[in-house]
Amino acid sequence: MIISKTYQIITDESREHGDFADGGFEYENVKMSVDDLIFEMGSSPEISDYPFSLKALKSGAWFSSDPEMDIHSGDETIYSWHIDQASDLEFRKLFILLVRGGAK
Repeated sequence: MIISKTYQIITDESREHGDFADGGFEYENVKMSVDDLIFEMGSSPEISDYPFSLKALKSGAWFSSDPEMDIHSGDETIYSWHIDQASDLEFRKLFILLVRGGAK
């Protein structure tokens, strides 16, 4: 499958405005196995579409991490994984693994 990973940084100031201070790509169009994607996302990534279904997964849903806080600045970073390309088998495997792992 082909994956892109984005990030969004939230500062105290940007939070007050309901926006992100910075954002962009960590990487774009990287070939990755389903198992490697699951490992990188960690436990219980949050999915962008509800309810979580194979149809939602195939129609462009993405996954986001819980915010990671910088202990020095207090800034939070959220990472998101976007499936740019995957076979039907890869979508099905990802769906099954996420259901077993408890995708939010």
